[in-house]
Amino acid sequence: MKSTSLLAALAFAAASLLSSCKQDPQSANGPNLPLNSPSTPAHPAIAYWGINVIHRTGYRALGVMDTNASHQTWLYTAGSTSEIIDYPNWSPTGGSIAFIDMTGTYANTLQAIDVSVNSNGVAVGSNRRTLYSVSTSDSMKLYTPGWCSVSTTGKIAFMRLHFDHSHYGLAELCLISQSGGTPTVLASITELKSNGQIAGGLQYPTWKPDDSKIAVVRQDTAFHCSTILVFNASTGAVTDSIPMQVDAFQLEWSRTGQNELVFCGSNGTSQYVYYTAPTTGSTPSTNSIVGYSSSWSPNNSSVFYWAGYSAGTVSKVVPFSTTTTLVSSSVPNNGQMFRWKR
Repeated sequence: MKSTSLLAALAFAAASLLSSCKQDPQSANGPNLPLNSPSTPAHPAIAYWGINVIHRTGYRALGVMDTNASHQTWLYTAGSTSEIIDYPNWSPTGGSIAFIDMTGTYANTLQAIDVSVNSNGVAVGSNRRTLYSVSTSDSMKLYTPGWCSVSTTGKIAFMRLHFDHSHYGLAELCLISQSGGTPTVLASITELKSNGQIAGGLQYPTWKPDDSKIAVVRQDTAFHCSTILVFNASTGAVTDSIPMQVDAFQLEWSRTGQNELVFCGSNGTSQYVYYTAPTTGSTPSTNSIVGYSSSWSPNNSSVFYWAGYSAGTVSKVVPFSTTTTLVSSSVPNNGQMFRWKR
């Protein structure tokens, strides 16, 4: 009798366990989260830099958030107020972010950091590493890294500007392995004003979805970002040149399936979201959406942008239209330079 009861109890327990495994909604929909964790795990999709207030002092920091501005999290915070963190850009897989870390006038590095979600459902940064560095004695600065679009390409483009006497004003479009090492120069220009001062350079490299080309913004002798140049990513030959009547910032190539560039352009009074096809002679167009830090969504259905200091909001707009959606009524953690994961 006792043996029969024991067998029945064991059978009931086994059936209950099997039933609970089949019906566990957490197992079906995502990771099992421990107690006191967020109700849903973070899905870091937007990278940006902002100000992390520590002991009442603003420290530049690298942050991520979900597409609806939730789960705002710092991945890395500068060690002092003099350390500058800027220009975040996602890897093709979305597992890492490249950025520039500047600790002095000419002492700056191209770095990368891995991004994941821990068991508490919180985005975390790990394996922060230096891919390339220059020191004060090198007299040059690094700017605006752009990670390739295809994983197998394995490269990051960035800008290097020289301030030493023998190379003064030399601006270079460089390529480096995503694991670091010695960069190669794909293209370069020297732009000086009539008085001998540095006038411009190359900024915001962005890769075509198949990585065959790289588009950049070129500054003229009046510091106006007045031309978009498109380079062959293998040879460095200029394949397209797009003149503009506005200053262009934060250039970004659309994702797979749509061949368009988006950028923020200033006409001297306001800065708008602009679109242009990367073809010689094309004319940039705008629907007069006031915005900064424009970035394509992974499927090209919308463009994320910051409305500026006065508005203090981030929104999305359907490309080539005026249909907008408010994402957040306040800038996340004083964020700027937003970049959407591919």
